[in-house]
Amino acid sequence: MKFNMRKFFCFVIVSLFCFSFTYFVTPVSGDEIWNYGFGYNIAFGLVPYRDFNMVLTPLYSMFVSIFIRLFGHHLYSIHIFNSIILSSLILICYHKLGIKSLLFFPFIFLVSYPGYNLFCVFVMILLLVLLDSNLKRKDTIIAFLVGLLFLTKQTIGVCLFLPMMYYSKNKIKDLFVFLIPILLLIIYLLVNNALYDFINYCFLGLFEFCDSNKIYMFLIIEIVVCLIIIFYFVKSKFKNKKLFYILMFQVVTVPIIDDYHFMIGLLPVLYYFLLVIKIPKFKIKYYFIMVCYFCFMLDFHVQGYGFEQFYSDKTSYLYGRNVSTFLEDKTLKITKYIDNIKDDYDYVYLFSSVSYYIKLNANYPLSKYDLINNGNMGYNGANRYIDEIDSFCANNKCAFILNKYEIPADGYVQTNIDILNHIPEHYSLVDNVDNFDIYTN
Repeated sequence: MKFNMRKFFCFVIVSLFCFSFTYFVTPVSGDEIWNYGFGYNIAFGLVPYRDFNMVLTPLYSMFVSIFIRLFGHHLYSIHIFNSIILSSLILICYHKLGIKSLLFFPFIFLVSYPGYNLFCVFVMILLLVLLDSNLKRKDTIIAFLVGLLFLTKQTIGVCLFLPMMYYSKNKIKDLFVFLIPILLLIIYLLVNNALYDFINYCFLGLFEFCDSNKIYMFLIIEIVVCLIIIFYFVKSKFKNKKLFYILMFQVVTVPIIDDYHFMIGLLPVLYYFLLVIKIPKFKIKYYFIMVCYFCFMLDFHVQGYGFEQFYSDKTSYLYGRNVSTFLEDKTLKITKYIDNIKDDYDYVYLFSSVSYYIKLNANYPLSKYDLINNGNMGYNGANRYIDEIDSFCANNKCAFILNKYEIPADGYVQTNIDILNHIPEHYSLVDNVDNFDIYTN
């Protein structure tokens, strides 16, 4: 009992550290706000895919919604959930790797902000731990975990299904277990009339997502990592289960092979090699210093921690979060503007990469039109959205808020350019607030 209390105390301390680091130190990110927004929508009664768009399966967002219901409309709700995932991952790795886990932890904190990818890493590490266990029904448990991964990020679930079935001793039983959570999701979608939208966003829309969101920053390094995994997997005569699972997990890097997604894919690889490689204890502290320095320099170069300020408005869901002064000022101005005009219009469209960020602050209803990123709108999404908007606004009074500096001449941009160009061409400019132009019909 005393030992269990000590473990619980360690869990609480690590969770508090993780929460403090992600909420007060790391700067707020777009993905973090979108993930929070999805959970917020579900928590307050919206049905994913039918009422708002997501390109991923909904398990992570459903978990987030539980914490929002528990702790309220505050961004720290998702960070509490995230700190539980992070601390659990850290303690599991420490239990399995011992002192060598110090070489693993700095890489975790490179990708520590809230998101479904980190949750996938956590489930993946659990799966690798199970492969080493002596549980009689571990194949069944692994099948269930792979099913949960499918409900979190469908591409990972599909790829991990291959090693799951390849190594299964009772394929029919494990296939059924894998399908249980998926069947429950299908029933939920059917009851809420959202199955077609689910297929459209999560499967048909993936082709557009992959076509319009290609980043190859770490492609060469990722290929080298995959070749190393393949080499050792073949050397084991295809008997090393962990390597097969880890190789399939690398799909997490596709198609956006940037620093974040590369590191997400690398974490299970690092875990495996730290597990099998012997490192003298007296050398670990030197390696730890080197790893910390490398991770700090990498993150400072790519993202930068530069603390700005804590969001000061106590009535905002962002209160206490590390945000830039510029972003807080812009958010307050547009929030106030939406508050002033929302009763005059049937709907206020905000087409920007920060739509969720601002509308959540204004407590204004969210819909699929608040996330118009390329590949996030289903098959032929931009044209379909434009037709729906024009049809609705032909009989209703609409306002459109666009960031006039968000339409680049060239280069990579997530926000759909066709929709951004359509509004100025078909609606009238009536006002301007800061960087935003306001159009109406």
